[in-house]
Amino acid sequence: MRLDLGNLPADPELLKTLVSDLLGKLEAQDGMIAKLKHELALFRRHTFGRRSERFDPSQLLFSFLAEALEEKDETEPPAPPEEPRDEKKGKHGRGKLPEHLPRDTEEHKVPEAGRKCKGCGKDLVKIGEDISEELEYTPASFFVRRHVREKLACKACEEGVVTAPLPQRPIEKGMAGPGLLAHLLVSKYEDHLPLARLERIFDREGLKISRSTLCDWVAGGSRVLEPLYERMREDLLLSKKMHVDETTMPVLDQTISSGLRKTGFWTYVGDEEHPHTIYEHAPEKSMSTPRNYLSGYAGYLQADAHRGYDEIYKDGRIIEAACMAHARRKYFDAQASDRKRSAIAIAFFRGLYEIEREVRNASAEERLGVRQERSRPIAERFKVWIDQEILSVLPESPMGQALRYTIQNWQALTRFLDSGIIDIDNNAAERALRPVVIGRKNYLFAGSDRGARRAAVIYSIIASAKRKGVERFRYLRDVLTRLPTHPRNEIDQLFPANWKPP
Repeated sequence: MRLDLGNLPADPELLKTLVSDLLGKLEAQDGMIAKLKHELALFRRHTFGRRSERFDPSQLLFSFLAEALEEKDETEPPAPPEEPRDEKKGKHGRGKLPEHLPRDTEEHKVPEAGRKCKGCGKDLVKIGEDISEELEYTPASFFVRRHVREKLACKACEEGVVTAPLPQRPIEKGMAGPGLLAHLLVSKYEDHLPLARLERIFDREGLKISRSTLCDWVAGGSRVLEPLYERMREDLLLSKKMHVDETTMPVLDQTISSGLRKTGFWTYVGDEEHPHTIYEHAPEKSMSTPRNYLSGYAGYLQADAHRGYDEIYKDGRIIEAACMAHARRKYFDAQASDRKRSAIAIAFFRGLYEIEREVRNASAEERLGVRQERSRPIAERFKVWIDQEILSVLPESPMGQALRYTIQNWQALTRFLDSGIIDIDNNAAERALRPVVIGRKNYLFAGSDRGARRAAVIYSIIASAKRKGVERFRYLRDVLTRLPTHPRNEIDQLFPANWKPP
């Protein structure tokens, strides 16, 4: 709409009102333009760009970096000297093949025509060997284990027949042994192979196993693992610190037009004394799921600043710890509309994360001391900068939203400064959800709520074993063998952290 300058009111007060109204509309339009530019930049990065949030150091404003990071307390200890560079590192070349692999040796003799000296014609003698290695592969093989049970009878009266008992199987009267079940579960829930693909792989080996049979085997394996899963869920609640995050799991539902229903899929990551990674499925994505599970928990809970968690923190039994990575992401996404402030904010985050990398393997007490001495001053300067800048940006602009998010959640975001056991972010839970997201892209959906529940059980066992560096196939094969007859009061022996290979 164009303004007709010939029809402006003569009354100064009306002119002031008109100008004020136009300035308000202009500010709103500027905010909308900035928001649309921000959304367009996010869409372009999501579609065409890389997902990493790394910030190119050459793009940083060095004057602001100096202000944000170089101001150090005079009492701060000098930086440790750099370790001498290992010249061997970074060189290209083939590495040595692992020693644990079996060796199949082939000896190669010099042909008869070359076994005499070309100078004098005498026979050559052996003075040594040259050994070279190549990596080979033999396809995984199936085999049949025959259980031959002795049968005894009384020869005198021809009665009292006794037959040796059959060992307990993971699936009663089932054809699949524990090794095959372990291979199936690892293939689907760690290697993300849909059962349809596994069906074709088995077919290449000459085994005609239908997809419905494979589904039954997955269900049977999940039933065997259920007691271990439930005990791990109980033990996880003894953690002093826990991470939580959620995603969705599509479930087949023929009662609705789309055929798929979105359900909730949660992950809980325990501390190092209770190193379980537990998944939980719920028919609906409702905050009642974590509230019910965490009703018996007391300690720190690291999560994003979702309002649904507020009810969990109300009584003070569970202490909120927010995620610095979520806050940093908002400044990274605001670069398109406010590169200067984004650079400064990311510099503050970089300072905090560099310190965290240094103390990653330190004890909780050492980590707390370093955070109090070095991280807190950076956080305090960051807070002062936010308080200043939030007054001069549009509230609904991407930068305004980032600043407001940070200041509103400041206490929870900086909770890690007061404890050595809390992480700076919730990336542990986000990493735990990655296998679920990748698997979901491959197998598309769960066949039912029961199927999604089985997935939660198996994902939990595999993720917990992976966290402790336990080889998943060997672990699952042993656990599936032992669980059917293992005493329930000794099931903690089968936790991945406690498991000892047979």
